[in-house]
Amino acid sequence: MISAKFPIYLLLGSNQDDPLYQLSMAKVLLEGVNLSIINSSSIYESQAWGIQDQENFFNQVLQVKTGLSAEDLLDYCIDIENRMGRKREIKWQSRCIDIDILYYKESIINLNHLQVPHTELQNRKFTLVPLSELAPSFSHPKLNMSNKELLDICKDDSWVKKVT
Repeated sequence: MISAKFPIYLLLGSNQDDPLYQLSMAKVLLEGVNLSIINSSSIYESQAWGIQDQENFFNQVLQVKTGLSAEDLLDYCIDIENRMGRKREIKWQSRCIDIDILYYKESIINLNHLQVPHTELQNRKFTLVPLSELAPSFSHPKLNMSNKELLDICKDDSWVKKVT
């Protein structure tokens, strides 16, 4: 485990078209000119969130270093999702790839199109389990609790299991 020297964390998720391949491809595409992956969590499988009647999701958290602003990072992530074939029609629908910004350093960002820290991370085990593996002591800048503490009190009762 690496310390939170570069505390920018992204969550990758997929439940379509060979999800493990999709996660791997997203990582390849993310490592562009102005972004490098410092560390990555194990991959976890979990039941779908929101719309239950769909395939299980596979998720992984990445710690990245970038010179991009948070807004430019969001644009970069959306561009990769689009290039990989992501369709945005129904909230919580199945998807080939989803890339969420969980934390951008210690920033608190509240824009119409970008909220950092991710507004639901403290409520979702599929996010907190890999995040706690990678950065258990990193503190949520709004809630002033570590990722491990957030996991310990999370009320989400869905299952999450380590795949790799």
